[in-house]
Amino acid sequence: MNQASKIVMSVIMSFCFIGIVNADVTYNDLEKSVCKVIVLPDKYTKDIGSGMIIYEDNDKYYILTNAHVTEGNKWCYLRFFQNGYESVDILGMVESRKLSKNGVDVSIVSCSKKYFKSWERKAIPLASIDYVLKERDKIYAMGCPQGFGPQFWKGRFIQYANEYAFDYNVVPVSGQSGSGIVAEINGKIKVVGIVTWAKRRDNVRRGGAVSLKGIADGLSPQPNIRRQNWIPIKHKVPLLGKEYIPVKY
Repeated sequence: MNQASKIVMSVIMSFCFIGIVNADVTYNDLEKSVCKVIVLPDKYTKDIGSGMIIYEDNDKYYILTNAHVTEGNKWCYLRFFQNGYESVDILGMVESRKLSKNGVDVSIVSCSKKYFKSWERKAIPLASIDYVLKERDKIYAMGCPQGFGPQFWKGRFIQYANEYAFDYNVVPVSGQSGSGIVAEINGKIKVVGIVTWAKRRDNVRRGGAVSLKGIADGLSPQPNIRRQNWIPIKHKVPLLGKEYIPVKY
């Protein structure tokens, strides 16, 4: 094969590779990043939302969810999923929380890696704050509707309601609040929003989400997920067993 033929073949193979990388996001891409968020504001109440791992360090995973999911609680419980199994409750600490009328509804919860043993987890990073979704762009998410196991869906971006929020064409149900919305950007899966509410516009029900700028505002002063810049919350650690035992869901 001469040099010209090699170059042509290389270009063809590059396009083939790009085509594979740009395939649709699937259930398996998100399962190791998603969790159920369980809040017990009192002994008679149990509130459930969803979350997504967006960052990790040597000791902890950091989960993005809604402020209205964690509410005023300092602690919550998390359940993770893998190959048809659901974990026992894992203790989560509410690291930060911000809720405002302009659409910002963001909270970060952390949990220790020591409970996971052989269960590999995966952090899906935030897209750049400057990334802008366009009308009918494909978006994907996974959450826990009605507190059940994880449900994957795909939809389309509609429009920005303001710089902190956007609309999309899937109507969320209870339990899906806090689900990370992702898109494929240059062959990589990145978080572009958070499922937050159902809304009605022009007599059409649709979903509402916190945008990247809303997330960044919720994580201010440093939107780059550095734990040392979050406001610390000091409180006694509840008792929790050390074993991480999966159960079928």
